[in-house]
Amino acid sequence: MLADLAAAPCRPGRFGVLEAGLDAAPDGIGVELGVYRGASLTHAAKRQPHRRFHGFDSLTGFPEDGRPDWRHDFALRRAPRLPANCTLHVGYFEQTLPPFLAALDQPIGVVNLDCDIHSSARFALLALAPHLRPGVVLHVDEAVNYDTWLWNESLALFELLEARGLGIAWLARQGAVRGLEDTLGMLESGRYPAWADDVAVGFARGAVGVLTEAPVALDLAGAVPLVPRLLARTAAHRAGTQRRRDCHPLAADQPPPPRPKAWQRWLRPRWGV
Repeated sequence: MLADLAAAPCRPGRFGVLEAGLDAAPDGIGVELGVYRGASLTHAAKRQPHRRFHGFDSLTGFPEDGRPDWRHDFALRRAPRLPANCTLHVGYFEQTLPPFLAALDQPIGVVNLDCDIHSSARFALLALAPHLRPGVVLHVDEAVNYDTWLWNESLALFELLEARGLGIAWLARQGAVRGLEDTLGMLESGRYPAWADDVAVGFARGAVGVLTEAPVALDLAGAVPLVPRLLARTAAHRAGTQRRRDCHPLAADQPPPPRPKAWQRWLRPRWGV
């Protein structure tokens, strides 16, 4: 799979890979999973004003899933302004996707997966699975080339492909693609490059492909020597996850409590509000 992605055309730049996917997408609505400030959704909607786009985001940041990675605050004080051909569905995917999909009477043409963490990506893709057919374009914003890519959006993508019996033909990549052996070696040495350093030398993260009827063909023979190392890194990652869950007992499958408003966060350390 990594070799296939590495052989795909390179479309550098912030939206190059997304544009390649939009240009190849069939008729149908666009779905963006993880909107944040709306930059990619706005770009897509302006590039294809004929297509209706639906964005899904909690606007309060990530759910607490116990993972030690991706500890970033993506909460917003207000919803982003979006083009007229966009609809924003505010809430966690577990709250917004089921009613949306139950009422959906149009095909899906393109999906932009940009929710970063595995739990959110997995739930969203498996919820969408009955509506995803061969020919649908799937853009993965963090597909490869960072320290935990094996256990986040890419893992959720393979779980989707396995559940639906589909494959993916890569249309474009954002930059160079680091192989699995090099990835494991860096993780084992504890010297995986910082995000900015990796990007500076061409290892970008985005990729886009089209779903196919033929399941993914895996080079299992070539991967066998790496399996013990991959299992060891996976076990280490899971151990870190469990340690975090032990410290933060909020259930992984439950949304966190409402995030305090900005003025409450500002006052709390000063006045105990």
